[in-house]
Amino acid sequence: MAPGPDVVRRAMERWKIDLTYRGHRLTLEDLSTVSGLVLVPAPIPVQMTLWDVIKKLDNQSVKVEIKDKNLSLIELRVSINLGS
Repeated sequence: MAPGPDVVRRAMERWKIDLTYRGHRLTLEDLSTVSGLVLVPAPIPVQMTLWDVIKKLDNQSVKVEIKDKNLSLIELRVSINLGS
């Protein structure tokens, strides 16, 4: 896990260092030119039971296509959109 931007900034201030990554140099002055930047944490995944997921399905969430059919076989493709 990488440190957040505030931790990186404090480290740069305290130790008076610049960062270089893949040939690009980042200084404290570069950080001060970025204004209005709002960092939004990534959503935390929620583990759901299969039954809970099935209960949330509706007609718009499920798509069924017939891929192949003959006298002894029907092959279906089922797509389930779980949303975000």
